[in-house]
Amino acid sequence: MAVNRSVNNQGDGTLYESSAFVYDAIRDNFTCPAGQLLRRKQLSLKDSRVIYAVQPSDCACCARKPQCTTARQRFVSRHLYEEPLQANASRLAASPGMMALRRQTVGHPFASIKRLIFGNARLLMRGTRGARAEFSLAVMAYNLKRVFNIKGAAWMHQALRG
Repeated sequence: MAVNRSVNNQGDGTLYESSAFVYDAIRDNFTCPAGQLLRRKQLSLKDSRVIYAVQPSDCACCARKPQCTTARQRFVSRHLYEEPLQANASRLAASPGMMALRRQTVGHPFASIKRLIFGNARLLMRGTRGARAEFSLAVMAYNLKRVFNIKGAAWMHQALRG
């Protein structure tokens, strides 16, 4: 089930949800239920959100303002990557067993690698390069261990000899 990224947490729960506003991808703006335009106001990279706002003068004379906002103007935010998130949600809804299969497939390797690395509770090297190197060594050790368990010691010995 897709996460609802458009929850209206203002007011007493009777105000319009963000889903009541229609997004126009070509013009990159929203239209409110009363027909007013919400234009792009700011980009929040920290939250990966684009914030849209209607002009305060448009809200002041709107008959639907009590159902829309208690503030001077209405704001609606949209995730910066909303289209890919919606496409992914649709893909997951079309085949619900896909994530269960993925969890089964990758669960064991992640648990084993986590035990290998985080048995010590932290990485030994500092910095991104060091962490990447340490994690790469753990993945390589895991892969070698799997090959050894599947193919056997004799095959591994012969493969290493060339």
